[in-house]
Amino acid sequence: MKFHLNLFKNHSDVVGVAIGDAHVRALQLKGRLAAATVESYAEAVLPKTIFDAAGKIDVEGLAHLFENLFLKPAQGKFTTRDVAVNLPEAKCFVRVIHIASMSDSEIEAAVPFEAESYIPVPIDQVYLDWQRLEEVDGKVALLLVASPKEYVDQVLTAIRGANLTPVAVEVESQGLARALVPDGTKENVLIADMKASGTDLIMIEHGSIQFTSTIPVGGVAITDAIAHGLDVPAKRAEEIKAEAGLGSTEEYPNLKTLLVPVMNSFVAEIKQVMAFHDQHSQEKIAKLVLVGGSAGLKSLPEFLQESLDPSRSLLVELGDPTINVKVTLPSSISGTAVLPYTAALGLAMRGLSL
Repeated sequence: MKFHLNLFKNHSDVVGVAIGDAHVRALQLKGRLAAATVESYAEAVLPKTIFDAAGKIDVEGLAHLFENLFLKPAQGKFTTRDVAVNLPEAKCFVRVIHIASMSDSEIEAAVPFEAESYIPVPIDQVYLDWQRLEEVDGKVALLLVASPKEYVDQVLTAIRGANLTPVAVEVESQGLARALVPDGTKENVLIADMKASGTDLIMIEHGSIQFTSTIPVGGVAITDAIAHGLDVPAKRAEEIKAEAGLGSTEEYPNLKTLLVPVMNSFVAEIKQVMAFHDQHSQEKIAKLVLVGGSAGLKSLPEFLQESLDPSRSLLVELGDPTINVKVTLPSSISGTAVLPYTAALGLAMRGLSL
């Protein structure tokens, strides 16, 4: 079985189901890319007991979560049981490789052998997928994607256990790129998907994913810094974070200072990934796009702009998940509230025609 299921026969309704590190979100679109509506959406907290440290999944528990997600949407009603599901970046290997030019059928046969040089686990233990990108000087660039068979099989078993039908499986970065990168874009874009436990960085060149990296600084680290610095419970720290972001308030005038260490660590991690890109590409990164559950932190784009490149040759901005689909969002997930749903929206876009 290929990693990427690609079971669409024509365009059809599909629910995008995005598995994050702290939540599972689902979203269904109706219509066309040029005129779509949100049919329904839902969110559920992902219990820490679902995934253990060894990577094993409580399949029954995950199936029950999926089932409840579809039974109790935040809005509307899911009108299909067909789902496109993502696999978290941390569970996947994504890289562009270059091989001699050949036909697609020859590439299909060659990829497992080529992949052995790049994937740090035995090839017979992963599902592989590839996408042809460009061909230059007799070499073809391939986007290579791999994920452990055991993990993928457990996720698919849980989906089917909830009486859902998986019609597509893809790595999370693919859905994010579909939603956030304008069609035909030529500039280099770095996407920062800020989650609870960490941040996924996705490098896009000329509209195609080049590589991904996960850094260990996310929303929880920021909340913990506030909780410890102000000696308040985590719940109150989360509220303060939502209210003040990276600014200081009359009640908490030293908040920004408390966050300097964790934010400096965040900036340092991003700079390392940017430096890696610059070592392997002649074209600089033009834009850093922020998305995910922690991207709506007040003053974050301004802070990163100043910290990474005050000259503004690098533009830092919040992502627009509707840039490639004309859709009116419900008020409850408009503005920065849609950022956590970006991956689910990108998956749901797979079912829309032009």
